[in-house]
Amino acid sequence: MISLFDAYSALNPDLVNEIADHRNAYLVIENAKLETEDLLNMKKMGIIQVPAGGKVSWLTKEINDSFVKNELDNIERKIFDMMDQVNFNENWASNTSSLALRNKLLNLENRVAMREALMEKAIKQRLRNFFTFLHIKEGV
Repeated sequence: MISLFDAYSALNPDLVNEIADHRNAYLVIENAKLETEDLLNMKKMGIIQVPAGGKVSWLTKEINDSFVKNELDNIERKIFDMMDQVNFNENWASNTSSLALRNKLLNLENRVAMREALMEKAIKQRLRNFFTFLHIKEGV
């Protein structure tokens, strides 16, 4: 599960950084010969001067947004499947029967009831241990 959470957590910020920061982008200058000094001046002044017929553009990586979205959706689906949880974010059809919805929620209710029973048992054991400690320490 941890590797799936890590993959999901890594894809989102990487994509946002890629879009926001133009990571791995190169400045392309066509039909112009520039010296190192010219490049430093351009950076300092924020101006690019090229001769007539010259062209300046960014060479950026094409981001296939549908591929990224599909990958995020696949990872999310795997997480819910492996954890045997109900995805309440998914769009259920408006004509879904109440029986179908009940079956989806039944598994969740069973797990919650089981966890409640385990928590109750743990709290009772802690209280027993606390009273045993008080009996040994204080004789009460």
